[in-house]
Amino acid sequence: MRLFEDVLFPVCSPALLFKNKIRVPEDLLAQPLLSVEWHRHTPAFSPVPSWSEWFNSVGVKNHHLPTPMQYSLYSLALDQAIAGQGVVLASYPLIADRLASGVLVRPFKEKYALVSRFAYDLILPASGGAPEAVTHFSEWITQEAETFQHTSPHH
Repeated sequence: MRLFEDVLFPVCSPALLFKNKIRVPEDLLAQPLLSVEWHRHTPAFSPVPSWSEWFNSVGVKNHHLPTPMQYSLYSLALDQAIAGQGVVLASYPLIADRLASGVLVRPFKEKYALVSRFAYDLILPASGGAPEAVTHFSEWITQEAETFQHTSPHH
C-alpha cells in the first residue's frame, strides 16, 4: 500500500541562505553541494536522484556541476548543511522536522521539487489474517501518511 511519494529539493541553513544570493537554481552552481554515496546502499540499476538530475529537472542544462562533497551517511550530509557548510538535496519525509524547527530552509520555497523514483510503502503479507496489533498499526500509519501528505509543502 502506497503511503506517499518521495520528493527531493535543496535545503541549507538559514545562515548560508542569508550570506549568499540564492534566488534561482543556477545560483547553486556557486555553492558547496553535499551528496550521499547512495550507490553503496542501493542496487546499481536503481540510482537515487542526484544533483545532476535535479539541475536537469529545473531546466539548467549543460551546466558545469561542481563536484559534490560526498558523505557515507545521510545524517552526516544533513549535519553539514545545518552547520552552514553547503546545500543538500533532501528528501522531504526525512527532514520535515528540521524544516519545521527552522534549522534547515528551502532557498526556493515550494519551487523546484523533484519527485523521486522511490516511495514509502506499507508492505503486508498477501494472504492470511494480520494480528490485531498489525491491523491497528496499519490503520494508524495510513492515517498519519494521509495527514503528512496534506500538510507537506509540495502539494
